[in-house]
Amino acid sequence: MRQNSQSRCRVLVLQPPAAGWQFLQLPLLLAALLLAMLLCNLHPSAVHAADAHPSHMAAAGMANCEINKGACTLKNGAAVVTLDILPKPVKAMQDLSFTVTLPGQQSYPGLKLDLQMIGMDMGTNQVPLTRTADGRYTGTGVIPRCHSGKKLWSATVTIPGQPFETSFLFNVL
Repeated sequence: MRQNSQSRCRVLVLQPPAAGWQFLQLPLLLAALLLAMLLCNLHPSAVHAADAHPSHMAAAGMANCEINKGACTLKNGAAVVTLDILPKPVKAMQDLSFTVTLPGQQSYPGLKLDLQMIGMDMGTNQVPLTRTADGRYTGTGVIPRCHSGKKLWSATVTIPGQPFETSFLFNVL
């Protein structure tokens, strides 16, 4: 360490390690990077559903909503959106009742709920929603069965006039 006589500050000067150690720097850096990637991206418990972007969760085949246990609530910016689907368990090829709840007194005409299977194009499947009470919108629809056996679906709520969408990823039986 050197001491600066004008400011009386101590400055730590790092010296490079001995020449024989330099050949290990790159492999150690790569090993640390690989370990961080494995711990953060591949282990399901390392991803907190409320914090992960839905597209990342969909790519990983993970749900951010356990709809068969009850309604799911997600926060997207300033909006708090709740989705519920009845009857439970939620099954493909049956009439389902969808309820979207947005807190507050404001009405959102044209509120949309789009259903999409993750990883397979099943065509357009939009549930028309009608306001039934303060902040509550309901509609009925059917989730088709996929011959591939995939069960991960997305229900995306689009609020008119808002620059974002809220996507709930859930599994059907």
